[in-house]
Amino acid sequence: MEDALAHLTRADAVLDALPADAEGFAVWYERGEVHYRRARVLTEAERFEEALAEAEKAIAVHEGAGSTASWRGPRRCGSPPWSRERPRPDR
Repeated sequence: MEDALAHLTRADAVLDALPADAEGFAVWYERGEVHYRRARVLTEAERFEEALAEAEKAIAVHEGAGSTASWRGPRRCGSPPWSRERPRPDR
């Protein structure tokens, strides 16, 4: 567990070194993912209070940037827009 947490700390340092508007890279999204992964690791370690705090940070990051970001990251739930039923031409 400690190795995983150390790895996530290094990921934070990498994200801190990137400009917020890095071309083709959504720093806000990756930062939210690091918080989410840290919450999962802390949950496995049964450090629930810390895990909850990290999960709340992940939610805040994703909700805060989602409405203004030009790239919103991969879809995690629901069906992708291209899978929706499309009207069929009459035969």
